[in-house]
Amino acid sequence: MGRKNGTLFTLALRDLLHEAVISLCLVFSVAAVLAPILLLLSVKVGFIDSLRQDFIEDPSFREISPASADLRTSSLFDKISTWDGVEYVVPTVLMTPREAVWISNSGNRPTRGQARLVPSTAADPILRNLIGDPPAADGFVATESVISDANLEIGDSIEISVVRIENDQRISKRLPLVLLGSLPDDTFSSPAVLVPPLIDQQVEAFRSGVPVPERGWAGTRSEPAGVYQYIVVMSQKELGETNTSNLAIRIGAKSIENITQSQLAAVVGVGALGIEDGSWLYLMTPNNSGYFERDVVEANAVLSNFDGQAIGVVEPRNLYLLDAQIEAAAFPAGLASTEASKVEPRGLGFALNNSVLLPNDLYETWQFRGASPEIDVEFRFMPDSATASLKVPLRVVGKANDEKAWVSPNLLSAIGRADRISLSFDKNEFRLYERSAGFRGFRIISRTIDDVPPIVDKLSEEGIEVRAKSSQILRLQRLETSLNLLILVVSSVSLLGGLAILSSSFFANVQRKKVDYATFRLLGMAKATIARIPIYQALVVAVLGYVVSVCIYFVISEILNGPVATQLEFSGHLSMLFIMHFFGAFLIVAAAALLASLFASRAATKIDPAQALRGAN
Repeated sequence: MGRKNGTLFTLALRDLLHEAVISLCLVFSVAAVLAPILLLLSVKVGFIDSLRQDFIEDPSFREISPASADLRTSSLFDKISTWDGVEYVVPTVLMTPREAVWISNSGNRPTRGQARLVPSTAADPILRNLIGDPPAADGFVATESVISDANLEIGDSIEISVVRIENDQRISKRLPLVLLGSLPDDTFSSPAVLVPPLIDQQVEAFRSGVPVPERGWAGTRSEPAGVYQYIVVMSQKELGETNTSNLAIRIGAKSIENITQSQLAAVVGVGALGIEDGSWLYLMTPNNSGYFERDVVEANAVLSNFDGQAIGVVEPRNLYLLDAQIEAAAFPAGLASTEASKVEPRGLGFALNNSVLLPNDLYETWQFRGASPEIDVEFRFMPDSATASLKVPLRVVGKANDEKAWVSPNLLSAIGRADRISLSFDKNEFRLYERSAGFRGFRIISRTIDDVPPIVDKLSEEGIEVRAKSSQILRLQRLETSLNLLILVVSSVSLLGGLAILSSSFFANVQRKKVDYATFRLLGMAKATIARIPIYQALVVAVLGYVVSVCIYFVISEILNGPVATQLEFSGHLSMLFIMHFFGAFLIVAAAALLASLFASRAATKIDPAQALRGAN
């Protein structure tokens, strides 16, 4: 069978050689169709690939940063690191790196300067041009300008000055660091010092008054700022669009909506509020981190010329005491007085006010167990919170008339801070204090530029507004899609034209050689065998046309990548194709040739020997 096919192929090839001029015209017809398509595709690939390389090689195109300084937990970043398309993520204490003062004793005299303190690790893509080792332990990496100004060499040391203002006094610490590597100045827009994330956290913790025991840095043990889930505005008349818009902008409200007394009571966790009938109530919802006391002050400043008052509202929270889990609520300070006013701040215990009203059944349990003046309660938080649990002693001042425990709004708002900041209770000083400065920023770098928009969408679903170069990337994607469509249309028209030329040529060839095909039939050649002759010939023409097309492509591609690219001031390859493009082009040409030969092949099998020979005579 193989020998028979070989003989048939030789016969088809000799027929092509017998009409060499016509065959050569067919080969160049294929090349005339395919070569321009290859060149057009190569320019598109070269242009887009060059843009993509610029984007990929510069991590800033793949970087995603926050648009607001909301507090976020480390568990969120652990979750983000598992997302598809995320190559690198590092949380930062500040939304943008802070300017740090460095002091160097290298060289003839001490020098000092400023540089941005950027947290980084060995996996950071921004270290792609690093000379030396990545930041680790107390080692840092700096841009060349910092190294030059500080007269440093690898292994030399500098000190970072860490300063905070406490009681109107300037408190300063020195943090010694060792130079491990250098980066080009164009890595950042300004001089930078890259340090491990832990150092960034320690520096900002000290500046925030948080103790850093591993460095021997004492803190101020300032009490945590209260966090309100909502701000409620009470007024005697409707706010109007102007005041509503001003409030939303000034305090960063996600939404401001009317709310009834019963709805507000449900939010606070009370049966009734006793607000004067006819009052307008507005509930303001924050974006991410909640509202702080400064936001309440800001809201009241907006309402200073308006008959209205803004009040921070804290949602009820579960606590554990006396072997039971109950809901603790706080009556908002400034609303109508009830029995819960007994736990309003009056300087009892500590500044947060540790008074508590127990529900009736727990009050009896407390009395049965000895009526100790203080009882330990435990607040437990969600698994993704910055604080796992918090134990605080509360002072029983009476019993409530419902099933809730009533505590100070100051205490409950401060406890809310534990969701995003690690809190502890100091029994000696009898106060809550923050153990970290939290995370208000981050740097996320995607694996490819195409991963940026999906990651931005996922972050948006998490309620995180970000900054990214999504618009530039989407424009590149739309440009690539448009060019692909253009090439598809041009290629389709060209291939259809080439298919028509080959089909008509092979069909005409069969018609011219009816006698030859009739003779083959009379000699006993089967129809299936005769049908393969045009197919073999078409494949030979396709292969030769493909080879000529590739040769033409390489010749013209050299011209495009040489003088033409230089004239256009184009960096990189203006014309470029990959192996998969050549392989795909070959398959398309072979398939087109096979399709073009089918009409001629069928015509060859339909020839009647007697009629063909009669017509020849």
